[in-house]
Amino acid sequence: MKEPHAIARCRERYGIDLTLDQLRAMEADCRARKALLLRVYGGAEHWAISLDGQALVVVYVRTQDRVITVLPRCAA
Repeated sequence: MKEPHAIARCRERYGIDLTLDQLRAMEADCRARKALLLRVYGGAEHWAISLDGQALVVVYVRTQDRVITVLPRCAA
């Protein structure tokens, strides 16, 4: 199975080895609106999520029920 894009970007951009369970938990937090919504842009929602003491900005697409990427620090 191919690694989800968000997991690869999290490793590349933050040096965090995000697990599939952690990714699913992030998706659940976005779905339930338990994270901090920063903005909505063309159907993509940008959420601030804390993971292991680091603030991450993830892009969640509600129609897909998926975190599609983790943005780099400069984009946050």
